[in-house]
Amino acid sequence: MRSWGIWFIIMGAGSFLLHYINMEFILLSWVDLWGATIGNVIRVGFIALGIVMVALGRPDADAPVQSTRPTDQPPRP
Repeated sequence: MRSWGIWFIIMGAGSFLLHYINMEFILLSWVDLWGATIGNVIRVGFIALGIVMVALGRPDADAPVQSTRPTDQPPRP
């Protein structure tokens, strides 16, 4: 979930900055259909959603799962 959040932050912030130089990401070109103000609200919403996803995501979610079985005992049949 953290990696999705990072992508939301990048897309929202990038779209916010690109909007002011009259450019836009193709994926987010629809946000200005309702006007510039609503478009900026949607961009800030993307950034906020990304921050929440990064904050609530487990830092070890992408790490491999380690066994909790003690190594000094043989495995049970």
